[in-house]
Amino acid sequence: MICDSTLSIADKPDPTMMFNVDLPLIQFVYYDRTKDGIWVYNTVQDGFLPGALKFWMNMIESTGFTGLFDVDRNLRVNPGHVTLMDQKYAKAFFGDDHSKECSMSDRGFKLLHNFMGENAIDFKFNPNPKIRAAH
Repeated sequence: MICDSTLSIADKPDPTMMFNVDLPLIQFVYYDRTKDGIWVYNTVQDGFLPGALKFWMNMIESTGFTGLFDVDRNLRVNPGHVTLMDQKYAKAFFGDDHSKECSMSDRGFKLLHNFMGENAIDFKFNPNPKIRAAH
């Protein structure tokens, strides 16, 4: 459910509980085929919503929020929350401790990397795959 610029999502441990997350706080959204729904990773508390990624992206974009970048068929990333990128494994990391990560297509990685390189002020690119972020 979307109200203005917030998204109501189900709590991971207790799916009967819902909570609101401001759309700009979303780090990434991942469609899980096995559960037929999206996992919403954010800076507050991660959660789940049943339904297709396309449906939820249309709902989110209808609010005017366009901050989620298409990097894979099942994944949308908010570049403003990326803190590290790993070129070898085509991954983006989130949070100061890089505790959240997502893998994307090579094409999506290149697009995100180009966008981040042009627009990021405080972002680190990890060209050396031997130096991996802890997660």
